[in-house]
Amino acid sequence: MSKATRSTPAPSGQRATELAAHAAAIRRLGKRVVTDVIEIGARLTDAKRLCGHGHWLPWLDREFGWQERTARNFISVYEASKSADFADLNLPVSALYLLSAPSTPPEARDALLDRAATGEKLTHAEIKQTITATKDAERERELVEAMSDEEFADWADAEHSKDEKITYKAFVRDMGLVIDIADRGYAGKVTKALLDVACEVINTWTKQLAKLEKNIPNGARAIMASRLEPTDGLDFFPTPPWATRALIERVLPVLGVRPADLARLTVWEPACGEGHMAEALAEYFGTVIATDIHDYRYGEAPVDFLDEATKRDADWIITNSPFEEKFLRFALRMLKLARVGVAMFVQLRYLETIERYEKIFRDNPPTLVAIFVERVNLCKGRWGPDGGTATAYAWLVWMHGQTRRPPFWIPPDCEERLTRADDAARFTTHPVTPRPASDGLDLPEYLRRTPPRPRS
Repeated sequence: MSKATRSTPAPSGQRATELAAHAAAIRRLGKRVVTDVIEIGARLTDAKRLCGHGHWLPWLDREFGWQERTARNFISVYEASKSADFADLNLPVSALYLLSAPSTPPEARDALLDRAATGEKLTHAEIKQTITATKDAERERELVEAMSDEEFADWADAEHSKDEKITYKAFVRDMGLVIDIADRGYAGKVTKALLDVACEVINTWTKQLAKLEKNIPNGARAIMASRLEPTDGLDFFPTPPWATRALIERVLPVLGVRPADLARLTVWEPACGEGHMAEALAEYFGTVIATDIHDYRYGEAPVDFLDEATKRDADWIITNSPFEEKFLRFALRMLKLARVGVAMFVQLRYLETIERYEKIFRDNPPTLVAIFVERVNLCKGRWGPDGGTATAYAWLVWMHGQTRRPPFWIPPDCEERLTRADDAARFTTHPVTPRPASDGLDLPEYLRRTPPRPRS
């Protein structure tokens, strides 16, 4: 026999009035808690600026006994509050930390905030579940992008019923037919019958793709839309971390620059993308400035490096610059702004062409051209640790006041020796996952790896 459920009568009279007053006060205090969290984040942001490099973490420990992660939670809420009015949303404080975390996909954050703005009550568990599902969908998308045509076709066949099956090969075949018809149209050789065929193919696939879209989770659909290449033709091919470390540990020593010499210097990465090069540089430089014209959820964005008004105080400027004509503009501006030196990761073919010779290399030849003996694998939109390539790459280095050196071939041990155990986990996320500090010392990674010299 099941227990009877006893209903609680709604309060009335003086009791109801007092309860309503308590509820209103609790809601008001809840908003004040959120406002307090935002203000703490704002004050911590300014305190970090005032502390300066090397004093921030000790100050946190001395004043509050906090780890950096605690302060970062407050600061993240403050930063996110600039674009969303958290105080007016019915959300628990713990949910704000989840929503404002850098690892939370923007599409998940925006969708949850939209729901909260309509008055929907969201629990911490619901928010966490939505964020996790969105991240899972993103990982699945990355796996699909890495598939070959045959693997994609097999995956599509396995994922859909016979009635809904859409194969990659069939889509390519039919779209190829449409393109052929369009080419004939531009040449003035198309007939009405062919145009009718093209329209029929397009209409058929439009219906089939719409049917497929209904089976895609909301989070996955949003991710696929947000991860499309930006319309202004940005070139996002992340640099493997070991290739950046090769610059510091193999190339710059040829010019007399030791990795330890960089610990008190500032480097600017003006095309930082998701942080693949900036995070590797942070292992050596005391301060890293990371900017990009497109917001990849890492560093400061949007910042147009080619805008004359854009300036940062930097000893070195190091980047994997955009391709083709922007390479020249990046190189000339980097040489103009850097106090000590410039390094550019480029395809070896960029040493060619009359235009590049006349606009940069004739009057500004690199101090050192360092050529990779190993192949450096670059993938569009991601780093694939196990990928391959037939493209040759090099580091072009300019140092003020240094005489030119003969070409240098980077030894063929870099990928093996300079790849770290956690690279695959950190540098394949979107954006790159920063390496957490293991203690209160805010030191460059190189100094952490260098054993102290014995006293004489």
